[in-house]
Amino acid sequence: MRSCLVRWIPQHVLGEMFSCDVVIAGWCSPVGGLSVYSTPSASLAHGDGKPVIIVSAAMDSRSFFHDLTLGIENDVSGMIALIAVADALSKVGWMRFPYEGHNISKSPFYISTNLIIIRLYTQQSPVALTTFPKHIIYTLFTAEAWGHAGSQRFVSDVYQNPTCANTTGNYCPYTAPACSYPCLRDLDFTRINFDAIESVWELNSVAQSSAPSSPQPSFFAHFDDTTLPGNNRLLQLLVNVSGGQQYAIQAAAADGVDRKLPPSTVQAFLQKKRSIPAVVISDFQKQLGK
Repeated sequence: MRSCLVRWIPQHVLGEMFSCDVVIAGWCSPVGGLSVYSTPSASLAHGDGKPVIIVSAAMDSRSFFHDLTLGIENDVSGMIALIAVADALSKVGWMRFPYEGHNISKSPFYISTNLIIIRLYTQQSPVALTTFPKHIIYTLFTAEAWGHAGSQRFVSDVYQNPTCANTTGNYCPYTAPACSYPCLRDLDFTRINFDAIESVWELNSVAQSSAPSSPQPSFFAHFDDTTLPGNNRLLQLLVNVSGGQQYAIQAAAADGVDRKLPPSTVQAFLQKKRSIPAVVISDFQKQLGK
């Protein structure tokens, strides 16, 4: 990942307590890390005409004062929830996903950004994967605390496929890379059609540590544009799914305050195409807890 971590030093460290001024330390280090994406659709193709559903979460976490303490629960809970969703859908004959019915039990996993491919298979599905009406792509993004580096890189790759310039003068450390310039181990991600993305679902902080104490704790659905019909549909589907369950789901703007989106992977997708229906599901309405 070609992102850069610039170290910002609060001014009070230099003797002026509580000042908001900052200075830049004289060094810059690569963030590093690999984002992960996975799809149960082995036949996924750029021009197959099927809509794509993105289910996302941040892979890692950082606290505000990252040199002093690590962020633990706020992002890790979303990653665990996403893995649980993928695992649950892989083991059932038919299970209702909040957006569509899917029958998934064969899951090829792909590790990106430079696309090391690892395939993990579970029990064969009794229904052919090619019969699914939509593709599901699970995504776990690294370095989201550093300018949403993981999601920005992923969206940049799938939004505009790279043009390879494979010449003898280009150096790429991979053995037989699919593309030497830019240096890419694999081009499997070019199967994803960005314009076919129908909706994006992000699992944010969902461990209920930020939720207020109540007889029925709630999850909150955050939207960039609450007037978009596609977003209203996502909310209604979530409300219908949660009806009568232990936890309720409601709009974060249910109190009349439109707070838009919290910092999230969804923003990278909306930056390219704001009309994509997208929701961030969290256990907080106004502010993140621990």
